[in-house]
Amino acid sequence: MSENTFDSIKACIDVFPDEDARGAVIKDKKWEPGQTLRVRFLNDDAIVQQKIEAVAHQWSQYINIRFAFGNDPNAEIRISCQPGGS
Repeated sequence: MSENTFDSIKACIDVFPDEDARGAVIKDKKWEPGQTLRVRFLNDDAIVQQKIEAVAHQWSQYINIRFAFGNDPNAEIRISCQPGGS
């Protein structure tokens, strides 16, 4: 893949001010600071779910996003954990 493959995409912007770090984000897909994101697990492995939820709540201590775990079918984040990958 050429390093210029995505040059024509206009929906992305650089998000890192340091010229050595690069990243892109679709403007309309960004979560708002302070937003609570609904999270739903799609599989039933309680031990894995508990570990993921614990780590997500640790992230909340350092970022301005909160996670609400439940069964909302319209959750912004849906997690599936299957043997061999997730």
